[in-house]
Amino acid sequence: MTVGTPVWLNPSQSGNYDIVIDVDGDGYYYADKDFLDTTLEVSIPTLISLLSFDAISSYRSITIMGTTASEIDNASFNLYRSESEDGEYVKINGVLIPAEGSPTQGATYQFIDENVKNRTTYYYKLEDVDLNGTSTMHGPVSVTPRAIYSLER
Repeated sequence: MTVGTPVWLNPSQSGNYDIVIDVDGDGYYYADKDFLDTTLEVSIPTLISLLSFDAISSYRSITIMGTTASEIDNASFNLYRSESEDGEYVKINGVLIPAEGSPTQGATYQFIDENVKNRTTYYYKLEDVDLNGTSTMHGPVSVTPRAIYSLER
């Protein structure tokens, strides 16, 4: 039996695809010999190029910064925080952070989290959401705010 080439058809906004296995490899679908699966959920990453994602601590606040090189069909961002790397992440932005980049130009984003305690380590993840509702998570990054910082920088 010849193993054919998978062919992806009919992408939908939910991430569902009709998957066809082209058994004879001729590039055409034949109902009598090719395999069709309409139940497979496929995760397609979003089309942003993230240059940096970092968190900087100060007294009782954390500044989360991200920079993109380009953003194709990007709609918005969300930020999530946890007190452990593998713990439950909770969304901390009340409204979507609107996308400002384009396919040819990126953007820099900044969010200040003031709902933090000193000497507690926080983990952050960045979620980008495209125009179809598909999202990709980035991170985590971690930081610990302190009460005293060195004056030498």
